[in-house]
Amino acid sequence: EQKLPCLLERALRQKGGCEAGKSFWPIAIACLITGPMCVVPYDKVLQHDPGSPLFFSFAVHLTLIGMYVPRLPGLLRERRIPWFYHLAMAGCWCLFTVLKAD
Repeated sequence: EQKLPCLLERALRQKGGCEAGKSFWPIAIACLITGPMCVVPYDKVLQHDPGSPLFFSFAVHLTLIGMYVPRLPGLLRERRIPWFYHLAMAGCWCLFTVLKAD
């Protein structure tokens, strides 16, 4: 049996062993197949309304924040990643959206 990367190994231990890992691959393959399918609709929307990607990203951001507000106290107490990494990922997400929209 192959050795899994450390993070995946730890996640499998928390979620119920290798049985939980078997459902990972069909989902990963489905994401790889369906992910590129959004490129053509995105390009069509971008042709008609060049400012729409920034608005869409803003709406997604607000939706995600709204979903996690009820769990905020627990998330802040039991952080799994340092603040620096969280801020760096959020900054990269914003930067990606701004650069892609231009």
